[in-house]
Amino acid sequence: MFWKSPLWQKMQSIADFIVWHLFFLIFATIVLDDLASLTIADSKMFGFYATLFAFHPLSLIWYVLNIIQVLLNILIFIPFICYIYGKRLPFRTLWPWILIAKVFFDISGHHYSFLEYKSLFYVKPVFGLAGVLAHVLIWIPSYSTLLNLIRHRSLHFKPSH
Repeated sequence: MFWKSPLWQKMQSIADFIVWHLFFLIFATIVLDDLASLTIADSKMFGFYATLFAFHPLSLIWYVLNIIQVLLNILIFIPFICYIYGKRLPFRTLWPWILIAKVFFDISGHHYSFLEYKSLFYVKPVFGLAGVLAHVLIWIPSYSTLLNLIRHRSLHFKPSH
């Protein structure tokens, strides 16, 4: 059986390594773009929150939730790097709490995106659904990576073959 041969296993390992690097690159680009959008005064997202805050000062809460969500996703770079390179995850007892916080802030920290998708549903429901699916699907590997690293007892986990 070819798929059990050492050559096939090596090729699979290299393919996994490349795929996880590409996903990390995409994930990091999205997260850093969100960070830039939240902090650069000329961006649409920053303008949205500034306008919202001008009309209702308590709306600063939505901005703070979004910033925390982005900062947590930057923190998730650590498990990704550990996962890709098969390294030990530092501060293992802290990561389950970070995962819980990530879930909470991924749900509550996307006010701008929520309103974007809501408007897409008004334009055409298929556009709204496509936007929501794309948004959700990009986060699934970050959750699975973090869960695998938290559950793995030896703290040494490599992408599966």
